[in-house]
Amino acid sequence: GYSRIGVMHRRRIDFYPQEGKILITDHIEGNGTHDFDVCFHFAPDVVVAPGPHHETWTAAMPGKPGMLEFHVDASWQWNILRGSEEPLLGWYSPALGSKVPACTLRGRWQGRAPVSVVTSIALKN
Repeated sequence: GYSRIGVMHRRRIDFYPQEGKILITDHIEGNGTHDFDVCFHFAPDVVVAPGPHHETWTAAMPGKPGMLEFHVDASWQWNILRGSEEPLLGWYSPALGSKVPACTLRGRWQGRAPVSVVTSIALKN
C-alpha cells in the first residue's frame, strides 16, 4: 500500500454496544510531510450532510428511522464527494463496468507523520 512512500496506516475499531457507539482510530506512522485522507464510503441511497456542529456529519436513508452521527476531528478538512471524477471518489459499483454515484465523507490533513485521527460514530433514533 503506502510502504513505497514510507508510511504505514493502521485502523482500530472499538464497538461500545451499550452506548450505541463505534470509535475508529486511524494511526499513520512514518516520516516526512504528507497529504493524508481518511474516507468513509456509503451506499447510493444514503444521504450524508453536515451535522448541527462544525465537527459533526450525519448519514441517513430517507424514509427510514434512525441515522448515524459522525463526530470528526475538527483540525482536519472534511467534505462530501458524490460522483466525483477528480478525485475519483463517491462511487458505488454494483457490477463490473457499472458505477452509481454514492456519498464519500473525506477528511484531509497535511502535516508530518506520525499522526492519528479519531472518529466517533453514534446511532441516533
